[in-house]
Order: sequence, then structure tokens, then C-alpha cells
Amino acid sequence: MKAKNKKALYRGLVLVIGILVAVYMFLSGFQINNRISEKHIGEEKLLYTPLVYKLLINS
Repeated sequence: MKAKNKKALYRGLVLVIGILVAVYMFLSGFQINNRISEKHIGEEKLLYTPLVYKLLINS
């Protein structure tokens, strides 16, 4: 295999793993929010993942 192909393959794997981790964190943040909201705690106390929090602040 050429060095260029190895580098592209490695970069692709890192990108895919990064996306999977981001999706997992996003979904786990939603599960935490659902559990907390089931306990009837105020919305201001919900735990957001940093990504969701950043999106909410920017919107």
C-alpha cells in the first residue's frame, strides 16, 4: 500500500470513530435529560452534553 493511501485510510477511520463518539454523547445526553425530566426537576437543571448546550446557546 502506498503511504498516501494509508494516510487517507487512517484519516477516514479517525473521522468515522469521531462521528460515532459524538452521536453516542449526543444520545446519552438525551437519555440523561429524559430520566431527569421524568423525575419532574425544573428544565433549567437539565444536564446537556456540551454539543447540545453549544447549539442551544447559538440558536
